Amino acid sequence: PAVVHVNRNTVRIQVDVDQLYGAPEAEERRFTFDLCLGQKADQKELYELVGEPILQNALAGFTGTLFAYGQTGSGKSFSMMGQDD
Repeated sequence: PAVVHVNRNTVRIQVDVDQLYGAPEAEERRFTFDLCLGQKADQKELYELVGEPILQNALAGFTGTLFAYGQTGSGKSFSMMGQDD
């Protein structure tokens, strides 16, 4: 099984890699992004960290894009739109 650590802009993934001989060895991969939010991040935090700066820049005349990428059913639309009222 993989172990995933999220720390603001870095995702670390640790996996056991099978070896030809002997026990599996742990291998770590790091990915760095502008911002990473963990699964406990709520919509308010997402808006304050990402949405509001893009909105403020758009109101100042700049182009802004918020792109959500992820597996089907992972919560992209909910993160962007919130609950239906």
